[in-house]
Amino acid sequence: MPGRCSGDGDSQSIRRAACHQEAALRRRVGGPEVMAGQLRHLLAMGERETVSIRAIANCRRH
Repeated sequence: MPGRCSGDGDSQSIRRAACHQEAALRRRVGGPEVMAGQLRHLLAMGERETVSIRAIANCRRH
């Protein structure tokens, strides 16, 4: 089933990966306090051994 992780029931065995476009991380949503909270949450989740967060850089055309 899409969106579900399978494992042996041990939450430590489930690994998660998230890729975000740089533009999505820079887009202002809900004001500075909301944005700061969202970014702090991503940083906190990224500290977990079972979570990997990546940002896909914006392409700049010359």
